[in-house]
Amino acid sequence: MNCRRIFAFGVLSGLLFLGVHTELVAAERIVELRVLGCGCPDYEQQVALSASEIDGVTKADANVMKSTATITFDDTKTNLDTIKNMLLRDGYVVVGQPQWIK
Repeated sequence: MNCRRIFAFGVLSGLLFLGVHTELVAAERIVELRVLGCGCPDYEQQVALSASEIDGVTKADANVMKSTATITFDDTKTNLDTIKNMLLRDGYVVVGQPQWIK
């Protein structure tokens, strides 16, 4: 009976450690979005600026030729919906499915 309790305690401790450990490690995600509203010459800078205002976004690049924005973010601090809403607030509409790079 004692061995079972020790084993159960060890398994539970291991699972708790893994749970805490995964919360401490930020999950970097990279997504490419198709963005409409790229009529102005400074589109690349404006989209990057708009996305970088979000806490958790670590990098934002836009490509006017492809009408895309590539966003790198910490998914423990933000999510795709927040990024899309921020872009929409600034006049850029995300269309189609996101292309997850990482």
